Amino acid sequence: MRELLSFLSQLPQRLQAGLAASGAPHRGLLSISMPLALPPGAEALPPDSPHWFYWNEPARDCCRLGLGGIVLSQATGPRRLEILAEALAQETAGWERQGSQAGAAGPLLFAVFAFDPEDPMQDAWRGLPNALLTLPELLLRRDDDAWSLTFSCRPEGPAEAIVARWLELARQLPACLQPAASPPGDQRWRQLEQPPRGQWLRLAADAAAACAGQPLDKIVLARRLRLEANQGFPPRPLLAGLIREFPSCHLFAAALQGRVLVSASPERLLSCRGGELLCDAVGGTLSRADELLPAQQANTPKLMREHRLVVEAIAQALSPVCGSLNYPEQPRLLRLRDLLHLWTEVRAQADPDQNLLSLAARLHPTPAVNGAPRTDARDWLRRHEPFQRGWYAGGGGWLDPAGDGDLAVLLRSALLDDRGAELYAGAGILSDSDPQAEYAETELKLRTIQRALRGASAASAPRRAAGE
Repeated sequence: MRELLSFLSQLPQRLQAGLAASGAPHRGLLSISMPLALPPGAEALPPDSPHWFYWNEPARDCCRLGLGGIVLSQATGPRRLEILAEALAQETAGWERQGSQAGAAGPLLFAVFAFDPEDPMQDAWRGLPNALLTLPELLLRRDDDAWSLTFSCRPEGPAEAIVARWLELARQLPACLQPAASPPGDQRWRQLEQPPRGQWLRLAADAAAACAGQPLDKIVLARRLRLEANQGFPPRPLLAGLIREFPSCHLFAAALQGRVLVSASPERLLSCRGGELLCDAVGGTLSRADELLPAQQANTPKLMREHRLVVEAIAQALSPVCGSLNYPEQPRLLRLRDLLHLWTEVRAQADPDQNLLSLAARLHPTPAVNGAPRTDARDWLRRHEPFQRGWYAGGGGWLDPAGDGDLAVLLRSALLDDRGAELYAGAGILSDSDPQAEYAETELKLRTIQRALRGASAASAPRRAAGE
């Protein structure tokens, strides 16, 4: 911590020099990046403040924490992700980025979008944008063992005011690097299931019946669980617990408008690096108790059919804009603490005019969260699912100014407010699905966040091995 305090004492002069070097007038975005020396084992968590974004992949030593925000675009409707991509392209042309010559990693943006492009974002999601692209005013990022800071702004107004805002955000850094305090020990709970169990089972049976005919093959039906707590749920200990227990997952969190979304997702929607793509096709779920079954019993026709729908949909979406597309014929097992998923990694080489957001617009929603065919499954859910999902089962992640980055499917999610949390999980329904078994699957998925909310600190979940 001594190194950080020394760094912060020199920060005003460095930021003033960076602003002066940018020249005037400067009408575009300005970002000033600098390396940051932190001790081994340092871990960043969001502060107790109302506006931040967070991404962490503990198994890859990849962490991004953004404080404050410059909204580059908000959008809704079927072209929302293309609109975000167009906004990024417009900003990039006039964006001055200082610091890369000093070995510092550069600025990053955060993106988040709802499951349904037409979601009006009401009820628990009221006031939150359907789709958002934002540039943090202060970015703390870790890439392997290297840490860096980036300060961003639109240089409008007095330089003194800009530096004062940056320093205000920087003063939160020591707290961000402190361990999370233990959650309250005297929490009292009240649990509300939405819809009630009986209604959900009837919906699952209706979905299975719909999949027995044409054109539906699969419908992913979600559940919502409301937890009321007398002291609310602070996000820092929740995220710290998820880091310990699920190091192979993609942790995404965002604080806006008095609420915090937290997602511990096993599923990457898309990773893009210089046109090289990685996608996770995840479909077909088993309890870890089924791990002792012979492989031929675990890979039942239902599970394999459910998984194949996801793989084929990803391949169909990417083929028109990719010069190559490769994936193994047989899925592997993705092992998490309570569950096993059938998993196939899809690799592709995208055309030069594509980026993370434009490709995500082609992929989302996959049959893993929506069903198949895409339009028919979404129409069925709009008519029958008794709540709007908001950001749950949508996407969230980070990208750089070139349009490369990572997006996760926002699963195993909780939306925190000052009174409690909304938890979400879903199950894929096929024509031969057993509603009781699908309900049990959602219970296992909800357990991920429930256990973390209760402050459990059991042994870390196994990491995903390359051969699994």
